[in-house]
This record gives sequence, C-alpha cells and structure tokens, in this order.
Amino acid sequence: MNVMESIIGIFGSRFEFNFRPREGKIDQSGLGRFYDEPLDFALGIDVDGDVEALPFTKRHAHFPSTFMAQTMNTVSYSGLSTEFLAEVRVTFNAHFYPKDELLSTLPVFIIDIEVRKAPTRVFAGDIDGHLFLRIARKGTTVVQNKAGGCTLSYKADSLQVQDEIVAIGNEKKVIGAKVEENSATVLDVPYSVNEQWVHVATVFWGSHVAGPVLETKRGKVEFAYTRAFKSAAEAVTYAMANEEQIRKKAAAFDKVFLDPAVGKTRADFLAFAHQSFVQNAWLGYLPDGRKWYSSWEGSCQFHSTIDVEYNQAWWYYCFWPELAEVLLDEWSEFTETNKLGLTYMCHDMGSRRTVLEQMYPHPMEVEENANYLLLLLMQWKLAGNDSIVKPKQALIGKIVDHLIGVALTGSGFPTEGTANTIDDASPAIQYAREQTYLGVKTLCALQAASALAKPLEDPALEKRCKAQVALIGKTLEDRAWIGDHYAVCIDKDAKGLNDDGHIFTPSPSKDGTIEGWDAYTLYTSNGMLYLLASGLVPELDIQRIKTDMGTAWRASLGPYGNFHSSTDHSNAWLSQNMHRDFIGMYLGLLIDQFDRYWSFETWENTGGRGGCFVDTYGHNHLRYYPRGATGFGWFFAMAGASVDRAAPGGPAISFRPCIAPVTVPLVQFVDWEADPPRIPVLRTWIEGGEVRAAIDHAASLGEVDLRIEIK
Repeated sequence: MNVMESIIGIFGSRFEFNFRPREGKIDQSGLGRFYDEPLDFALGIDVDGDVEALPFTKRHAHFPSTFMAQTMNTVSYSGLSTEFLAEVRVTFNAHFYPKDELLSTLPVFIIDIEVRKAPTRVFAGDIDGHLFLRIARKGTTVVQNKAGGCTLSYKADSLQVQDEIVAIGNEKKVIGAKVEENSATVLDVPYSVNEQWVHVATVFWGSHVAGPVLETKRGKVEFAYTRAFKSAAEAVTYAMANEEQIRKKAAAFDKVFLDPAVGKTRADFLAFAHQSFVQNAWLGYLPDGRKWYSSWEGSCQFHSTIDVEYNQAWWYYCFWPELAEVLLDEWSEFTETNKLGLTYMCHDMGSRRTVLEQMYPHPMEVEENANYLLLLLMQWKLAGNDSIVKPKQALIGKIVDHLIGVALTGSGFPTEGTANTIDDASPAIQYAREQTYLGVKTLCALQAASALAKPLEDPALEKRCKAQVALIGKTLEDRAWIGDHYAVCIDKDAKGLNDDGHIFTPSPSKDGTIEGWDAYTLYTSNGMLYLLASGLVPELDIQRIKTDMGTAWRASLGPYGNFHSSTDHSNAWLSQNMHRDFIGMYLGLLIDQFDRYWSFETWENTGGRGGCFVDTYGHNHLRYYPRGATGFGWFFAMAGASVDRAAPGGPAISFRPCIAPVTVPLVQFVDWEADPPRIPVLRTWIEGGEVRAAIDHAASLGEVDLRIEIK
C-alpha cells in the first residue's frame, strides 16, 4: 500500500494510534480522536551514532523508503535503510472479534518489532547495529513501572488517563525502559541479522480511564473494560498472559477478509473503513448494569446520528446485530415535536462526552423518521424477535402519524420538515418541498411500518400505511417520472424553502423554478435497501427505478463516484454511493465502484487533506468518519441476501446473486464461536450453459428455509 495516514483503535474503548507520516508524528490517546496529543514515536536504527527512523518522529532522519500494510486488525509500517542495508518493521495489532466483548474492548495493543537485512547483493553475510524505540509526549508524566517498562500519565478532555508499556524481548525477557522527563527509551537492543525477518521485541501498550466517561439521559457511563480491569497494568498483565489466544482470534477475523473472493482493493478499503469505524465507537455500562453503545460521527462528534447509522448499520448486521438493537432503544428516548404537533426522531443524541439532547441545529424530520422505521424493520427481521418491536408501538404510531401528517398537498409526498442530511448540496437536493428522494423513502418506511403492524396486531395501522403507500406510488409515476428518470422534486417553486423555521430562498431560474429540479440524482432509490435485505419487495415500478439508477449513474459520475446530481457537483459522498450500489446489486444492476472509492481514500490520505476515512469528495471534509462501514453491505448485496427470521412459516433466508460466476464469503452468517470460525460461502458458476449455485458450510445459517434463486 501507499504510505498514508491511517488509524487503529480498540473497539468501544477509545484507545487509538493515528499514524500521520506526513507530519512526522502519531496522534495518540486513551480517550481517542480529538482528545489526542502528538506522540513522537522514534523507532529506528543506530549504527555507530548514525540514525534513521520511521516517519513518526522529528528528532531523527527518516528512512528513505517506507512501506505500509493493513488488515482488519493490524497496521504495519516498514522502513528500508539503504545506508545501513537494513529494514525495520513495526506492526500494531488490535484484536476485534465479533460479539466477544472482553477481547474486543481489551485496551491493549500488541506491537511487534522486527528487523532484517535489506534485499541486496552488495554485501554478503550478517549486518549489525542497534534498534531503538524512543517515545516522547508533551504534558505527560513518565515513570518506570513495576514490570520494568514505563507508565504514562496525562489528561484528555480533563479526564485522567494512564498508559502502561512493557517491552518483551526474545525468550520472554523484559527489556527495561530508561525514563527521562516526558519521554522514555522503551528499548535499545543490538541486532545481527541476515535476510530473514528476526523478531526483536513485542511491546504491550495498554491504556485505562477510570470512572465515568459519558453523561447520558440514562446516567453516567464507564468504559466496558473497567468491569474487568481496574488499571492499565491489569489489562497489560492479562494481555501478556493470554497473548496466544488473543493473536489466534484476531488472525481468524483477519483471515475472513483475506479471501481472494473479496479482492485486494475491496479488502484494503474495508480494513481502512473498519478501523475508522472502530475508533468512533463507545461501549460501556450504566450504573444500573445496562449496556451503553453509541458511535461518534467522526469529525462532527455527534453521538449516533440516525442518518449516519442508516448507512453504516451493515457493520452491525455483519458482526454484532445486538448493538443496533441497543441504538434503537436509546434513540426512542430522543424525540421532538414540530409546529404541527407531530413527533419526529432527533438527528443525534448529543456530542463529545454529553449525550442528553440533539446538538445539531438542523433537524431532518422526515428523513430520520423514515430511517428509524427502516432500521427497526431490519433489526426485527434479522432477529425474528417480536419483543424488539412491541415496546415501541406508541412510537411507531407517532412516526407514522408524522409521515402522513406532513404531506399537506394531497400528493403523499412530504411538504414539511423536508430539509435533509445532504447538508452540503444545492437547494434542490437539500431543501426542496415534495422531494422524490423523501417521497420514495417515506413510501418504503410506511411499507416497513405496515409489516411491523403484524407483530403489533394493529390492522388499522397496516391499513393506513398501505393507503399512503399507494398514494405516494401513484404520485411518483404520474408527476415525478420525466422520460428516463425521476425528477429531484415535484414542487419546483424556489421561494420560501424552509429549514426549521428559517426561510431559505435560493436564486431562482428565469421562470421562478428551483435550479436542478429535473436533474438526475443517485438518491431516488435510497429508501429501498432494507426492504430488499429483509425479504420485502418495494411497492414501486422496479423497472423504472432501474432505468433511473442507470441513467443517473452515467449523468452524474465523477472521478471518485457520483456527485449529488447531474447539476450539483459540489460534493460526492462515498457512503451514499455505496448504498445506491447495493440497491443496484439487489435489482440486478451491477454498479461496483470500490476502485473509485479506494482511489479517493489513498489520494486524500497521501496528497490530499488527510483524515483517515473521508466520506466526502469536494469542499466538505467529513473526516475520521465511521460511514465507510457502509461498505460491509457488499456481503449482503452481492449475494442478494434477504433475511426474514420473523416469517410466518419460520425463519427464511434467500439468495439472489446478480452475476455468475461469483464467490461471496457470507460474513454475516459466520459461526464465530467455532474454532476455527465456520464461514459459509455462496458460489455461482456456469456449467453446460446454465448457471449453478451452492453454499459451502450452509449449516452455519441455522435451521432456516433456505432458497437460492438465479436471476
């Protein structure tokens, strides 16, 4: 890989290292991004007083050549010295493993340091030198610890953080640290090596924040790891004692995504996106013992923004669905009422370390209500448990009342509260009344609510939803279809567009209509994906939807994906592009642009602005963003997977792959408790002029009505 800015974190524990080679540093903290301080991380070679190091220090010259590699659980950098004929490699190992809370949240990195002779014919035999690791961090007290390593004490957002570092050499011997003010020499050891990599040391680096870290409506939250570990030293001791098992599980998780069927570009993208997602997670416990989970919205730092989670929920569905259920419960306590007296879901639950109320000043009434219903449907279908739905009966009714009640013209398309998440777009895309995007999303959300009425035993709710779905569908075809695509909006008037009571009037075109009302846009189909993934067919003209998707794809395509529309090239959102791609895969329209998305991330983090996963191409800079996790929807969409564990006849799973031959590891159905994990794989191939399909290790799917259909 290109040497680029990257990040690695411990899930839910906020402990991370943000590698910034261009700036010659690592940003590091036990409380995570935006509470970080620069760490001078000098790992290098000393030969008779001449020194070269990896590009994470400003104290020494850097190796002339540096290389990088990344997996789901690791980031490694290697530096090649042409003068010393040696190569040094450092690998930071995390240990995420699905549903394994103790392992995944363990706040310790296992850091491997290796050296070898550089590949060369100039010099035969062994080479000698000293390999060192020296660290320095401002505002940090450094003392020697009982294990022979060092302890770092510092503040992050007024909270006390303690890091514990122990270096272990060959034969499991502790390498004693040498401590100075605000810095330490973690190791300084001689080497004599040939062509093969030689292990020099393993550094166990732990971190710990005691006491509450979040203030929420439900009470104060402490990190999940504090239930098992009362200090960083305890966490490091545990990691050292269980190193073999930790490495084994972490490697097993990595291996799933190294399958050649995933592809190198997609594997690199997903690993990069996964790490940006991990460093945004907060996992902890309330005083009453209930679990707390939320995810920061990257650089915006809002907690669990519904429209962001709407895109990235595939991460949960692949690895930890129960966390999505926690979110649905937490969100249910965050609602507001509009000027019509109708209830809508808040955009977010708070920001930074305070989770008490929506902090974003821009409500997205229609959008967030629709998002909530669609996510609730998906969670119910995945789990097959009516108890997910029944406690929310009153809330579901209020959301349906809102979605029907804000459509004031008789079209069924919402006219109030239509300002949406696309907050860097042109007025037509973001503010228009009677948007096609929100019309279709409302239709899909009400179809979801109609399905949710079954476990609620509420035929009146079902009837109301179906009637409104039919009305919206008729309006869509009669008024929004314009030859080869759907218009952005059917209300073309540019005057008095409303954003939470603030009137916004853009410069109208000559005839008084809003510019771009008739453009091609990727957002038309956005509400469909969770219906398709849960076994429901959206009540839309699917052939027209496919035509719209195809023409809009070509009309608004840029170098790294589709812009908001054919007339609005202000920005492009990768997550929204991927979401659209996956709908296309379900419908048999193959749009697969991971090469474009990965090209953007590598460019942004080498020659661009940086920020690890950046979701936006254009002037907007949504950085350190979790939304790259949208990419895990590929494992559903490419397989055409639909899950309905709440089906009347019993749990059902179907697959409708859109291409052959194809191989898709079904990571969402892996038996992670098996040793090694059992990975079902969907395969299609062509034999005798016909398409065949099979699933390897299908038993991992459980007792279900299993169907494979070839389109």
